Amino acid sequence: NYGVQYADGTKPPYKTVSVPGGGLMFQEYVLPAAAVDVDEFISVAKLKNHAFMGVTLCTKNLFGLMPGEPHSHTRTYFHHVVRMPYLLADLAKIFDPVLNVIDGLVGQAGQEWSSTTPHPAPARVCHTLVVGDQIIATDACATSLMGHDPQNDWLTPPFHRDRNHLLVAAEGGAERVLPVDEAG
Repeated sequence: NYGVQYADGTKPPYKTVSVPGGGLMFQEYVLPAAAVDVDEFISVAKLKNHAFMGVTLCTKNLFGLMPGEPHSHTRTYFHHVVRMPYLLADLAKIFDPVLNVIDGLVGQAGQEWSSTTPHPAPARVCHTLVVGDQIIATDACATSLMGHDPQNDWLTPPFHRDRNHLLVAAEGGAERVLPVDEAG
């Protein structure tokens, strides 16, 4: 009724897109044309932890746009220690959402939800929405609300397995990325 079309990222058409200002992982990426040929882009994500990235928020949400099998193997290639934080910083530059919404009405902490986990992470009722116009800053605020320092890096919880993609983006020149303390 609303003229909305379904886009399957595992099927063409794809488009090669350059990272504005240069990339941290690569200079360009192959992405679904339906995701890049838009007037405005909005990222909506859940408030939760992630085994590799520490937190899954609006920036990690962009990983879902990478073309999947059978036409390419980008998910397994990029979902690897060392590559993911740089990829996410690049995707944040490419998509640069005009609106970022993090659904924290019911979140998750400690580990990812999984039906195969013997003791799945309990739901956390947070009664909150985090909304912003800059993806890294929005995620940094949500990370702070989760009780984590968005300026911490690898080996500091929750960044057990990889670098903090928010910090990588800040180091790569993302503007207005980390929360300013009350004195600053």
